[in-house]
Amino acid sequence: MQRKEKIWQFDFGLVHTSYYQRKNSEVFEVLLKCLVRKSPDKVSKEDVEDFFDISDIMMDLKHENIIEFVGIVSYPYYIIVTEFVNENLKTHLKSVSHYHYNASDYHRICVQIASVLKYLELQRYVIHRKICCNSFLITANTATVKLFNFSRARKVDSDEFVGEETDDVDVIGAAPETLKSNFYSTKTDVWSAGFTFWEVFSKGERPFETTPLELYIAICYTGVFLEIPDSCPVGVFNVIKSCLRSKPEHRLTSAEL
Repeated sequence: MQRKEKIWQFDFGLVHTSYYQRKNSEVFEVLLKCLVRKSPDKVSKEDVEDFFDISDIMMDLKHENIIEFVGIVSYPYYIIVTEFVNENLKTHLKSVSHYHYNASDYHRICVQIASVLKYLELQRYVIHRKICCNSFLITANTATVKLFNFSRARKVDSDEFVGEETDDVDVIGAAPETLKSNFYSTKTDVWSAGFTFWEVFSKGERPFETTPLELYIAICYTGVFLEIPDSCPVGVFNVIKSCLRSKPEHRLTSAEL
């Protein structure tokens, strides 16, 4: 199996295309997520351990809107995904001819994202920590959304945990409790889902994308207000606002999305 074209750079390495042959001689195109070590100083032992922890999470997940995991080649640290899906959802939303997209099409994408969150919560507990359009791929023929990036996902024993001080935090889009105390739960994923739904109906534009970090933090603490995107139904916008309530206990659950 040889690496072909490099198509993405993710948190833990590069993503390439390749071909995989099953024992029954079936050959199909796949994605290889590769942890690249150019020198011993570039990637730590902890990075490698995290990489394999992520593969363990992916191995156990079976859902039509999550990219299917096949296995690991132990060197140089590949994760192999059965499906070849070559379009990132954010890129797709920005480039697609929106004359052919209507509110129902955007709503269908959001329903698939919500279905993933409900499934992850039912796993007791997979907290993703990076729900956004950039973490999803989309198929060209059926417009099926696939969650691909699990670089910050964690499987924990309860519905909440506190991240390590060394963890990178994506400030724009982070929930108030994450900014205050590096706290994560399924409700912080719901917060991120609210941003992602808005992003879908805004054709790939991320809310507060160009806002200075200090200003976003101040807005986040006092209450986030977003304008309703064009073509977004009022009912969907009410769901978005319910996801972005300041107190986690007042937000919708993943099952309610």
